[in-house]
Amino acid sequence: MKTQIVETRDGRLRGRVTEAGLAFGAVPFASAPIGKLRFAPPRAAQPWTGVGDATSPGPAPPQLAVTRLGPIGWLSRMVRGPMSEDCLTLNVTTPAADGEKRPVLFWLHGGAFVLGSGSTFLYEANSLIDRGNVVVVAPNYRLGALGFLHLTGLSSHPEAPSNLGLRDQIAALEWVRDNIGCFGGDPDNVTVFGESAGAMSLGALLAAAPHLFKRAILESGAAAHISTRAESNYVAERFLSAVGLHEDDIDGLRALPLEAILRGQRAVLLGETAKMGRLPWQPTFGDDLLAQHPLFRLQLGSAKGVDLVIGTNRDEWKLFTSASVALRAMSFGELERRMARALVRGGRGGLEPSEAVALYREVTLSRGTQQTAYEAWVAFRTDEYFRLPAIALADALTGSDSRVFMYRFDYPIPAFKNALGACHAAEVPLVFGTHRSRWLKPVYLGRGSADRLSSIVQDAWLTFARSGTPKDAEVREWPLYDAAARSTRILGGGEAAQPTLDDPESRTRRFWSG
Repeated sequence: MKTQIVETRDGRLRGRVTEAGLAFGAVPFASAPIGKLRFAPPRAAQPWTGVGDATSPGPAPPQLAVTRLGPIGWLSRMVRGPMSEDCLTLNVTTPAADGEKRPVLFWLHGGAFVLGSGSTFLYEANSLIDRGNVVVVAPNYRLGALGFLHLTGLSSHPEAPSNLGLRDQIAALEWVRDNIGCFGGDPDNVTVFGESAGAMSLGALLAAAPHLFKRAILESGAAAHISTRAESNYVAERFLSAVGLHEDDIDGLRALPLEAILRGQRAVLLGETAKMGRLPWQPTFGDDLLAQHPLFRLQLGSAKGVDLVIGTNRDEWKLFTSASVALRAMSFGELERRMARALVRGGRGGLEPSEAVALYREVTLSRGTQQTAYEAWVAFRTDEYFRLPAIALADALTGSDSRVFMYRFDYPIPAFKNALGACHAAEVPLVFGTHRSRWLKPVYLGRGSADRLSSIVQDAWLTFARSGTPKDAEVREWPLYDAAARSTRILGGGEAAQPTLDDPESRTRRFWSG
């Protein structure tokens, strides 16, 4: 194995020489969050002597095994890998560790704030750096209770944890600011891109730490998935009850075996909090990091000057439901009851569920999908959980100094007889070019259409990171999004689809705004 040594602010690192350039793994951006640093904000990494080994990726943050059948279970097993609490490390992939100032792409992985790692094959960046001459950074951050147990307002302890996972992400961005020049990157041109929980984190970072990056790409996540202090305290109370501790016993929390923390986390996920209609472990506003809701802060100009690409996938909800026989056999009567419960839970009880049923039946007809209650439910939940929050974020920034571009990803995964459609996370392998890997090639059936779309998506992301305007071979420069036209780039919609639509499916948007 050929290696090369790079000197960072904290010490020297030995990385691997690859066909695409250099790869450095398990780079510490903070001290290990163990012992007295468990359930504490990240502390600066300690400098070292000699040469640190960065030839292999670091371990994933501790997380529960997923036994669920279907694509969620398969995907979680694929991306987890070895785990350790000593997980605050990142990976850097670069064409060369020279004096060139390349754009930096900083990746935040998804996984509902309880799964995933930045160190998996899914996010290998060789294809991106080959195509765009960029530096790609992928950090880990603490997950579940270790990263998002929120005791502010519940505990009187001065070290009560809050938003630790977000603070980890900020610490990683600060490491990039201070060190990425050693790897051939430009610390003044950082684009944060993330998917699902990574994009939801980014929605919060736009309010909490916009000074650390210049641009943002949010894939299937926005600024709406955030809890009030009361909601997070409710989750914390149930977690503490499960592990048998008092809210002020921070020392007890730090002394708990990891297995006990994960068991308490599982009890929360399977208990009453499952009925909340939101992720139990997610960022919270109402502390010193996020005093107010991110959307409110954004409307006041917190992300002034940060350009954004925001988008969703057409069939997001199919990733979570395609294996459910009961949902696929649901009647339209059951669909209306489900929609009624969802509207009430989401604070929209004044909207008429029968109108929603009729409207989403029309949506499935216009898309050419099956006329079933299941397809209408998928479209409804995709809008509720992903599309409407994305539009709300874009609208909050319209008229500010930020330029906003919107997309919708319509390319259906061809495997499994198209049962997954353009589901949640379907675009991620195309962004990284890992759809060609031996693990994912069967999922995309090795189709040339996936290769072509991957080139389009990569070009858009790379030109945006370089210039602030996404461009691709089909439409050249993407149109700006504004609240009047709502121009949206359609990615992978097939030969008959238009590459750009104004206010697509506007009737459903108006229904929710009502």
